[in-house]
Amino acid sequence: MNTLEILSVKKLKNFYNVKIKNNPFYPDGKGGQLGDRGFINNIKVLKSYEDGVDITDELSPGIHSYLIDKNNRFDIAQQHTSQHLLSAILKDKFDIDTLSFHMSEEYSSIDIDLNNLNEEIITEIEQIFSNYVLESLNVEEILTDKNNISKFNLRKKISDKIEDDIRLIKIGNIDISACGGFHVKNTSELKLLKIINIEKVKGNLLRIYYLSGDRALKYFSFLHKTLKSISNDLSTSIYDSKSKIYNLLNENKELIKDLKNLKQLYSKVIGENLNNIDDDIIFFEDENNHAEFAFNYIDLTEKVFIYKYNDQISIFSENININDLINKLKTDYNIKGGGSKNRGNIKGDISINSIIKVIKNN
Repeated sequence: MNTLEILSVKKLKNFYNVKIKNNPFYPDGKGGQLGDRGFINNIKVLKSYEDGVDITDELSPGIHSYLIDKNNRFDIAQQHTSQHLLSAILKDKFDIDTLSFHMSEEYSSIDIDLNNLNEEIITEIEQIFSNYVLESLNVEEILTDKNNISKFNLRKKISDKIEDDIRLIKIGNIDISACGGFHVKNTSELKLLKIINIEKVKGNLLRIYYLSGDRALKYFSFLHKTLKSISNDLSTSIYDSKSKIYNLLNENKELIKDLKNLKQLYSKVIGENLNNIDDDIIFFEDENNHAEFAFNYIDLTEKVFIYKYNDQISIFSENININDLINKLKTDYNIKGGGSKNRGNIKGDISINSIIKVIKNN
């Protein structure tokens, strides 16, 4: 049984931070990767630091047993070695430098010195990666020092300020880089790489989001289950789902267009009938919002039109200032909303009679 010594405990919001002597949990953020997870006395570790961890429940200072999650370490190793291999492919095949690396519990990402990356190149990168996985290249750890570092053809130069021993990670004859993080023993353990998104950041840089190893397998399993469910609902195959969805979207656009035309016709009938009412203030409540364009058919130079749909009230007129009216209503009633000179919308605790009363008194 492994044990550690907790030096202090501090409650922070809904978790506890504990300081640990000679902390055995690898810290989050070091080398861009995630840190260790696991348990201390069966209490879950949420995040790791150089000098301690965050945990879910309180523990007292002293000696406690601990367990580091090896599956989590292997996941980190898969993502981290994949980053080295991905960066090596980008540099060797396309002369693209990797500027930074970040790993989260959902995905990993790198920032590259490039402003565009098309689908053809993405596919090529993934295929080259797969080829290296099939080659089962050994991933070696090499310890050296500042005096001997020049013997190695590093992908990225290390800082001259480093004085301690230097740990290198060598992937076959493909890549060698300084790194202190977790890595697999062989590229076959990486399984596959999937680039899931690309976005522009910080001007002309690109951020590549990727999954590898078991994360990528879970991702494809999720996609398959989702596509299978969609195709079943559409009574078609996975391969025909895209065209079926495309056809349904086009049909939906036509239906929306037809519905809008019907609303215009219905609004015209309602609006013209309301306009014939011998009153300066006209109110109409519409349960289905079918007459939302009725205001176009009312003489707003002579009348104020109040239209209610659900909890929203719309007010239209050209002979009073609607924005001023709403501001007046806000001072007297608990409502929210706003508008322009000729129209506005409000919601809140107010009756139609109250609105009409304010209009008549002003």
